[in-house]
Order: sequence, then structure tokens, then C-alpha cells
Amino acid sequence: MNAPAVIMLSASFLLLSLTAALAASAASAAPRRSYATVPGHPCIRSLEGTADAMSDLAEAHPSLASVITIGDSYLRENPGGAEANGAFPAGGYALKALVLTNGDAATASADKARVLIVAGHHPRELGPPELVLRFAERLLAGHGADAETTALLDRTEISLVFHANPDGRHVAEARRDLMWRKNANGGEHSSCGSSRLGVDLNRNYDFFWGDTSGGRASDDPCKSNYAGRRAFSEPESRAVRGL
Repeated sequence: MNAPAVIMLSASFLLLSLTAALAASAASAAPRRSYATVPGHPCIRSLEGTADAMSDLAEAHPSLASVITIGDSYLRENPGGAEANGAFPAGGYALKALVLTNGDAATASADKARVLIVAGHHPRELGPPELVLRFAERLLAGHGADAETTALLDRTEISLVFHANPDGRHVAEARRDLMWRKNANGGEHSSCGSSRLGVDLNRNYDFFWGDTSGGRASDDPCKSNYAGRRAFSEPESRAVRGL
């Protein structure tokens, strides 16, 4: 039997298709507990609020949802790097994924299609992680109540990474004025100045890595779309690759 297909989607690609579905379900959505939100954006859960919501979903739906650790952020691997910028989080973060599938379904795990949805590469783009989190909530609420949703979770394994760049998200929430886009890798690029450090994680995968044509990526460490020294040079992109 052929191996299940693995699909990786950028959260921004999902914006149009999911927004309509979320809007349609908003009025009937069940009340949820209050979570920490991004300052000035009460409808967008913060890094902390997202982590708490992930844990709550897994606890509320133990046969459908689980939280797994997929790797470490740059600063978790290199805690001394936090000294490069006063807004960097000391100690960094573990990267987490929420995995959705019906563990009790007749379809064996090895035969299920696999979908990977990754958000939060660019932390200053605040909305996508919240959008994907609400998508997860809608799927879990619909299992057993909606035929299409039930079939999807019975036959598919969906891995959701809400924050592919948690170090950067910490900066984006704490210092909105910096409009932080990259990760917190400042070890090799100190000449850029503390506000322009890091690697653009969305340019650090091996798909067209290093393609600077048309401004797609840059080989200048100080640019906002710097692709890194090589494909998968960053722990965050390697963590996503391992899913």
C-alpha cells in the first residue's frame, strides 16, 4: 500500500478558505474559558494562551487530540543567545504540535492521510496562529455531530503547529514596535544590530532555498527575508521537517 500523503500548507494560504467557515460557526460556538491574549488584540490568543488552549483541547478530547513536542527553538538550544537583544526570551521555547485524529477509528494509523498545517513563521503576522487554533476547535467540536468533520478525523491525521517561531513571537508580543519577523538567531550576524538579527524561517526550508530572484529571499543576514546559511540551518525548520 502506498504511504499516506503528507501535505504542508502555510497558514496564510488557508486564510480565505477557513475564514468563511469560522464566521459561519461563530454564532453557535460553545463558550470557552478565558485565555491570555496579545496586548491590544483581545480576539487573538497570545503564545501563553495558545499553549493553554492546546492543553485544554487535548484534555477535553483525549481520543481525538494530543500535544507533542517536535523540537526546540533557537534560544532553547542556545540560551546564551538571549543576550543579543533585550527583548529575547531567556531559555527559549519547546516547539509543540497539536495532532488531531480519531484514535478509535477503524482506519489504521498507517493508512491515514496526513496533513501538516504550520503557522507563525513570521511572528509579527499575529492572526494565522489564532485562525488555525479556531480551526482545530471547530474540528473537535464537530466530530460526532457533523458527518464531514467526523469522516475527516476518522481517516486523517492532522498535525497543527501554531507557532513555528516561538522566540520571535515572544518578541512580537512584548515589543510590537520592532515588528519582529525572523527567529532569534543572532550568533552569526551580530553586525546587523540587535533589531535585525535572525533567519526568516519561511525561507529556510529546502524548497527553492537560496532563490534570491525577484526578492523571494536574501543572502544578506541583515535583511528581513534572509534565508540562512543553508537549508534547515535553524532548529525550528528542522523541527517542522521531522513531523
